[in-house]
Amino acid sequence: MIETRKQKLQKNEKIIFWIRVFAGVGAVNVVVTLFYLHRGLTLSQIFYLAIIYSIVTLLFELPSSYMADRWGRKKTLLVGIVVLLLSWLVFLFAHSFLMFAIGTSFFAVYIACFSGTVEALLYDSRLELGQTEGSVSSFGKFHSGQRLAKIFVPILGAFIVQDLLEWQFQLLIAIDLLTVTIAMFLTMKLTEANHFMDIEKSEKGIMKDAWGVVVHNKLLRKTILNKTLLFIGSFIAWRIYQKFFVDLGVTVMTIGISISLLQIATFIFLQKVHYFTSRFSTTKVINFINLLFFLVTLVFIVLMNFSSTKFAILLLFLYQSYILLEIVRAPFFSEIYNKASFSFNRSTTLSLVSLLKSILDIPLLFLAAIMVKFDVSFPFYITFVLALIVVLFLRLPKEIDTMNVDFKSPSY
Repeated sequence: MIETRKQKLQKNEKIIFWIRVFAGVGAVNVVVTLFYLHRGLTLSQIFYLAIIYSIVTLLFELPSSYMADRWGRKKTLLVGIVVLLLSWLVFLFAHSFLMFAIGTSFFAVYIACFSGTVEALLYDSRLELGQTEGSVSSFGKFHSGQRLAKIFVPILGAFIVQDLLEWQFQLLIAIDLLTVTIAMFLTMKLTEANHFMDIEKSEKGIMKDAWGVVVHNKLLRKTILNKTLLFIGSFIAWRIYQKFFVDLGVTVMTIGISISLLQIATFIFLQKVHYFTSRFSTTKVINFINLLFFLVTLVFIVLMNFSSTKFAILLLFLYQSYILLEIVRAPFFSEIYNKASFSFNRSTTLSLVSLLKSILDIPLLFLAAIMVKFDVSFPFYITFVLALIVVLFLRLPKEIDTMNVDFKSPSY
């Protein structure tokens, strides 16, 4: 039986979910910092790689999303998956900072191709099907896809690489190559959704309108900063946490188990995100999560200074807790961003959000690269300070819940 367009579009959500599952396996991530150190990099160089990632993302974010809005979301996602495959191939053979920089650049291009594009395809598929309600729940399931495989993979990865031998790292990367190949074939099965452009909007230009949506709305800018600063803080901590806890005597297997528990909790929350949106406003949920994030990082800093060795396992629990809190905010922000953009420039608007993140990334990651030279624990203070800034100065007002439509009317 020949499938109708409606049936094909309805399958997009499920296909995107499984693309997220297989593309986001990241088997080597359970020990990625230890992998870099094993291959001869220093902790500072690991942060320099993160800066390279941000710069490349900055360069490719808008071109890739403009291509998605003009050329098509499916084609752009296919390009991203192929580049991700190249990234893992480079990491398989990389033994120098230059090779890791090339692999990291490929990975950044993949992120740029997917950033905004995959969410735009998901949102516009629902829009064409007339399913405009319940998008937060849909975004929750979308974000949960990246967590499903990570429930099992970290324990498997920790078991494989517990001796931190070269062939063990290579085996983990081979797993990533296999799963990304599966994701590539799944991407080919997507159906391009319509994203309409009328003559007036076309004449204004995709980029100009997308820039107007982001830059000329104070509420949206505040929302972007709210999400971005905690994300950067979490990322900085993630870059060094493996080395930090291994130095405290925590085993690789324990780290792997903690990651799996984190992913289980994250997956369940994202699958049930509609429970919170049906009872509380989006801004209330985000502000509450931000406050919890700050409190957990505060306790982490206090215990770390009091006796980090004695409280190693508790510190690991606290670390995974605030990573969880940052991750589960994603569908709420996705809802705000997508409602704030038009169909014809949705990918570009969402990528401008990521572009602003990359701009903030660079100085903060450079600061972390300097601080880690003195002590591996120092970058955690950046996470704490960023959380404090968000709680004190970037609390989201309730107007965001009632004025989403007004985001689309920039006050030029």
